[in-house]
Amino acid sequence: MTSINPTNSARRLRLVPSTAIEPALPACNTLTPELAEKLAAVNSVSRGLRTAGVRIEATVVLDLTIFIKAESADSLAAAFRQQWQGVCWRTVGKQTRNTVTIHGVRVVWFTPVKEQDQ
Repeated sequence: MTSINPTNSARRLRLVPSTAIEPALPACNTLTPELAEKLAAVNSVSRGLRTAGVRIEATVVLDLTIFIKAESADSLAAAFRQQWQGVCWRTVGKQTRNTVTIHGVRVVWFTPVKEQDQ
């Protein structure tokens, strides 16, 4: 073991405890036929969204869900309105979760709740 001179701040080391880091999502080691179908569906819709100028925030392949920026909702509507299925929205707190389904993939964006004048 080497000693460290505490007066030399450039040489100070910080020890990090060695703990195992657990992944937040399940690790996929094998591309199953089911996962391949989901991946193909999400990739196909993602390509179409990007081509239409829709900004994607995140994708969840296992849930067949794509999250987009709220500012991109108009571009989404202009390009995909004829293909929308299962349009729904749900308000929780001060945000509304807007969801449409395109080719079996959910596309989700969040918007602030508009206060009504009383």
